[in-house]
Amino acid sequence: MSAGHTSDPPAPVVFPADPPAPVRFPPPQAWIVGATTKAAKTIAAPLLADTDGILRPELPAMPNSMIVVHVHARVKPDAIEAFRAASMENSRESLREPGVARFDVVQSTEDPTRFVLVEAYRTADAPAAHKATAHYARWRDAVADLMAEPRTAARYVNVAPEDSGW
Repeated sequence: MSAGHTSDPPAPVVFPADPPAPVRFPPPQAWIVGATTKAAKTIAAPLLADTDGILRPELPAMPNSMIVVHVHARVKPDAIEAFRAASMENSRESLREPGVARFDVVQSTEDPTRFVLVEAYRTADAPAAHKATAHYARWRDAVADLMAEPRTAARYVNVAPEDSGW
């Protein structure tokens, strides 16, 4: 071996075991595989309960701060048309809300019982304002018995196009 080299590989970096803690999700900037450092944990945001009781991570302020929600629904086969009609009416009414940029109702081409509501909100407060409307309550009540399984929702932050492009 030449001078300055050893045959031993460098020691691996070892992180201490994480103590038990409440379930927390990091903000998007910290979504790094294996991020277990104290710094990553300190920027983790606590879960917040929305008006529907689903826990979601608090999102940090970002240049593009529109919130986009995907609501996945699977309806009973004999309820497809009733769900479509109720959801289309909810979409029309939702688009009149000042905090709503888009409210799309899309249906699977492979399984007609599967729908996704794509809701784009201009502010972080707009989803809660939407759920406080009379038309949302009518839709929620109208579709409750049409579901083959509980609805699920996922929240995203807009990346592109710029918020001003919506």
